[in-house]
Amino acid sequence: MKKIRSFALACVLLCPVFAFSGTIENATIKRLEMSKSQENWVLIDMDGSKSDCTVLASWDFALKTDTDYGKQMLSLLMSAYIAGKKVTLIGYSSPVCGYLGIEELDKIRTVK
Repeated sequence: MKKIRSFALACVLLCPVFAFSGTIENATIKRLEMSKSQENWVLIDMDGSKSDCTVLASWDFALKTDTDYGKQMLSLLMSAYIAGKKVTLIGYSSPVCGYLGIEELDKIRTVK
C-alpha cells in the first residue's frame, strides 16, 4: 500500500512536467526582433493565439540561435516571414519559459 501511495505521489508531482506545449497553428509571423543586448535570441510575435507561458504579451516565442539547428530554424522563420506564409509554431512539451519568461520554440511546421 505504501508503494502505491509513493507511486501516486510521484505521478502527481511529475504530471506538470508533461504539460502541453504552447502551439500557434496556421498563423503568419507579425514581427521578429533581434538585438545586441538579446545575445543569440530572436523574439517572435505571431498573428494568432498566444503560447502557454508567455509573460510579455507582445512576444509569443523565443528562439535561441547559437547552434546550427537554431540558425536553420531562423532561416525557415525568415523565409516564411518574407513570403507571408502561414506556419505552425510549437514550444517545448513542458513549457520552458526561458528568455524573458517567453516560451522557447521547439518546432516549426510549414503550411501550404
